[in-house]
Parts: sequence; structure tokens; C-alpha cells
Amino acid sequence: LLDLDYIEFHPGSRLAIGAQTSLQSIAQSPLLQQYANGLLAEAAYASAALGLRNAAVLGGALAESDGPPELVLALLAAGAEVILRTAMEVGHTLTLDNYLATRRAGDRTGILVEVLLPAGETYGALQRVARTPHDQAIVAAAAVADSSGRLRLALSSWSQERLLLEAAPPGRTPEALAGLANQARQSCRPQGDYRGSAEYRSEMAAVLARRAAAAAWQAQSGA
Repeated sequence: LLDLDYIEFHPGSRLAIGAQTSLQSIAQSPLLQQYANGLLAEAAYASAALGLRNAAVLGGALAESDGPPELVLALLAAGAEVILRTAMEVGHTLTLDNYLATRRAGDRTGILVEVLLPAGETYGALQRVARTPHDQAIVAAAAVADSSGRLRLALSSWSQERLLLEAAPPGRTPEALAGLANQARQSCRPQGDYRGSAEYRSEMAAVLARRAAAAAWQAQSGA
């Protein structure tokens, strides 16, 4: 049997998380509390209440399209890759974005065994809106800036689709933030439900995209 419950550094200083690692372990990990300003730990904590964080594991959170979005968004913004075990390969590697796309297309080939995070200084921020602190997010956004200021922004205002935007430096300007907010508003196509109308979700997507990007850039510039 594979031991897939771990958070550790791999050769090349990449941070590796086993697929059977619980969300609570991610929230409490000293390594992840330091990575990207604690973005992944914060996202795991926000994803669910304590009982569910202890029961839910990373692989399940990534496999379920209607699961809590915060941790998925944080990993997308960080540029995570996944390692799959398939019938043909022991370690087939995909970007997380491509893995999620194959899942949406119905491809269930391969078992997710590990998530890898890139090396290097990163600065993250999470923004979310929900009815209560531990209710499922209505809209959420995660942003990660690298040491040069290049930014990746992942956004969800509906269950099965995630929007990934990028901005290159110099981007820490009001105009750049307004552009990201407008891009988020125009690119997302949410459906309304009892928790929020489509119009509300679109507007909050723009607001949270701007806030997350501003916070990540502020952390990077102040480092």
C-alpha cells in the first residue's frame, strides 16, 4: 500500500503533499503556514468545519467538482502540478489546471497520488464571501505573486468552473487592478441559486479578484 499522507520537501525544493493528507493536516502544517503567506493553510481551514477537515483528504477535494473551492483555487494560483498513477506510468505529471479539465471532460484515467508546489518565494492572498465563516463560499478568489511580481489569480463563482487569470509586472497599479476586476466580471458565467444571483456573483467576482490581487502584490512588495 502507498503511504500518501505527508507534507514534505522533495529534491529541487518542491513542496509535496500526498493525496491522502487531510485538510486539517494542511491547515496545521508549519511548512504550509509559511508557503505563500500561509495561503494553502488558510484555504484548507476555510474549506470546512473541523470535523470535515479531519475526514476530508486532498485527493477527494480535487476530485469533487462541487466541493469547497478555496483549496483548489489556492493550488491553481500557486501553479501546482499533480502526479498520477496510471496503468502505463508510475508518475504521470499534469498541471492541476489540465487535471481538472480532464476530470470535467469525464476522464477518470489515473489515480492522483501527489500534489507538487513550485519552489521559490511566493506571496499569496485569499478572498471569499459566504453566508457564515464556515459555510461554502459563494464566490472565492486566490492570488499568488512570485518574487518578480508576476501574478496568477484563480477564481470561482460557481461550482464546476474555475477561472485562471495572469498578470505580468508592472501590475501594481490601480489600472492593472481595475483591468483584472473587469476581466473577472466579463469572463465568469455564473448561474444564480438560493445563495446568490448570477449578477451578484459576477460583481463579487470582480471585487474579490481585485482584493486578492492587491493583497498578494502588497505582500510581495513589502517582503
